Amino acid sequence: MIKDDGDEASEPKKKRKQQKEMKGAIEFRNVYFSYPTRPEMSVLHGFSLEIGAGKTVALVGPSRSGKSTVIGLIERFYDVQKGSVLIDGRDIRSCSLAHLRSHIALVSQEPTLFSGTIHDNIMYGDEHATEDEVTSAAKLANAHEFISAMEGGYDARVGERGAQLSGGQRQRIALARAILNNARVLLLDEATSALDTVSERLV
Repeated sequence: MIKDDGDEASEPKKKRKQQKEMKGAIEFRNVYFSYPTRPEMSVLHGFSLEIGAGKTVALVGPSRSGKSTVIGLIERFYDVQKGSVLIDGRDIRSCSLAHLRSHIALVSQEPTLFSGTIHDNIMYGDEHATEDEVTSAAKLANAHEFISAMEGGYDARVGERGAQLSGGQRQRIALARAILNNARVLLLDEATSALDTVSERLV
């Protein structure tokens, strides 16, 4: 069966509607976790935390205190040994990985960029986005100014793994991509570590 034009035009709307079904309230309930390679070393021991939907929460602590572990458990890079991680009251282990991660955007300290243009890399956040939405996301990530100053602008190529860009530029493009994704849960794992103080404050 061939879809008519009306069906195709409705696809982006359907995608965005589905994304809004998750509110994004996160709860860690008495979580115990050790990495498989170091089972004798407990990273989280009876850890509990509640984050309401739409809230901004920062986890602060020294290296190896479990900040990135919390993010990894939300993404289900690992599963807890005891306790549970819930989103909107539902144990995330009962969700398919594809469904769970479609509602989550992650920007890490070393973000992944793909060979292609700056525009391409931002558009990975939402392939149905308009040009205005791409530009708006770049502005929110404090990336529009440096992109516009580059030869080629948004059509400038980033090189393999973003080799043509500085660490701070890569992070801001990854942030723009995450903003464009408009996921219900946005995870930032030291995502502004390569930015100067002024840029970090703006972001």
